[in-house]
Amino acid sequence: MILLYGFSPAPGLPDTSQFVTKVDCFLRFCGVRYVLKQWQTFDDLARAPRGKFPYIDDEGTIIADSGCIVRHVQQKYDDPLGELALPEPAVAQGLALRRLLEDHLYWVLCYARWLDDSARAIFAPIAFD
Repeated sequence: MILLYGFSPAPGLPDTSQFVTKVDCFLRFCGVRYVLKQWQTFDDLARAPRGKFPYIDDEGTIIADSGCIVRHVQQKYDDPLGELALPEPAVAQGLALRRLLEDHLYWVLCYARWLDDSARAIFAPIAFD
């Protein structure tokens, strides 16, 4: 069974991190058995590979980064969603959308969570309570 390490739940979401939520949803869609373990202290984060979440422990194999985790599950569990068999245009469109969301719009989310005072006042207690 896979252990998925993340932060803490958010209202309506399994985790405050969009990358932990991505892996959580992917594992659920694939029907792969896993347990989401949420951090208790900053020491948990310090022990994480690369010093950040998500990461998984798949029967002793530690994998960090949501993209690497998805690839690992696709390879080890025979691509449960069939994503690797998609035609090339669909793969390219998926990659473009993923890059837009994860590499570019991510910074808008960071700004909204941490630099906008009214949003931070709402989000910080959820993230660190």
